[in-house]
Amino acid sequence: MGTAGMGSTGRHPVAVMEAPGWDTRLYDGLNVRRIAPEARDALARALGAVGLEAEFLLLLVETFPGAAQADRRHGDLFLGRLTGALGRLVEAAETLEVATQGYLTALEAAYPTLRDLPRDDVWWPPFSGYTLRGEPLEARLRRCGFSWRQVVESRLPVHMEAILEQLALTVYALCTLPPAGVQPAATLYSGLYELSSAL
Repeated sequence: MGTAGMGSTGRHPVAVMEAPGWDTRLYDGLNVRRIAPEARDALARALGAVGLEAEFLLLLVETFPGAAQADRRHGDLFLGRLTGALGRLVEAAETLEVATQGYLTALEAAYPTLRDLPRDDVWWPPFSGYTLRGEPLEARLRRCGFSWRQVVESRLPVHMEAILEQLALTVYALCTLPPAGVQPAATLYSGLYELSSAL
């Protein structure tokens, strides 16, 4: 991964994920008193599931193919794990979309003027992006015995680059979620909407 890392802190996504905190921030960050506990809990569970899947996928790609001698077996195992993780991520993203819609609807009802406010601000600091540390995914797959043509035609590295960028942003956003009331309701609304729609 590059030195840009994650966010304006310059820390790498894996380093941020290893720091405790995002999972404990969810309930405090969503604890808007005017929102029913059921809506808060549903969104916290959905964000937690997405956060876990994001961490898993980032670490899966980061550690592939590992320190051992890479071969086709390692590549096939990686692709199987990747397929399973992406399937779980799709399910988690669908659940997040429903939970976010319920929470945002309740937020609009609790703060009627929210509909008239601009929704272009989010709670997290500027995100400087994500870059895979070490060699590119194409080279890793080639070391595992996949041909250049297989790698290029699969378009897997290109797609994974975009997915990992969004997942790194998601973990970064969760790591910086402030307690409810610290930011305006419109900022919470915008951030939740952006995370849900992007996933």
